[in-house]
Amino acid sequence: MPWISHLLKLFYSVLAASAEEGRKPGANGPTKTFLQPKLAEKLIGVFRPESLGRLARRKKGRDRCEVALYTDNEDLDIGFSFALQSKSEVTVDRLPNAYPAHMPVFFPTRELLTLYPGFLSLYESHHLEFEETWRDACLLLGGTIKRITHLPGIMKEALKNINDAMGGGVTL
Repeated sequence: MPWISHLLKLFYSVLAASAEEGRKPGANGPTKTFLQPKLAEKLIGVFRPESLGRLARRKKGRDRCEVALYTDNEDLDIGFSFALQSKSEVTVDRLPNAYPAHMPVFFPTRELLTLYPGFLSLYESHHLEFEETWRDACLLLGGTIKRITHLPGIMKEALKNINDAMGGGVTL
């Protein structure tokens, strides 16, 4: 079902926009002033519509598209809306109380690892027909990895499932 992929991308883009600001030194908490233009920018970068209002179901007249995202951590819940005629304006209706502790990543369904070497510099310097999720995933792939001596159980299980599915392991 392609709409599930679109929902995941939407959820990712909202959390990523918030997490980027939370990493900055002295970041107090989410503000509408920051999130409104950043959400619009991220939604346009990820979904690549002609205008923001084109992301919603079209119908006659004036209406608004309302989006609410809920997580296990209620402090991260967010709600926003935009008009069907909107070019790039988003209104935050429910402000999250905190930034996500970690930058989320959405792995595109197509092969990314073969494009990874040199992709980020090419994406930043040229106009490419790739969604912004590809850039964000490559950015995180190139980051430093913290040495973890003890993996929580859920991470061990997830890593084991990934390795079993691939018939091997992942090494950068």
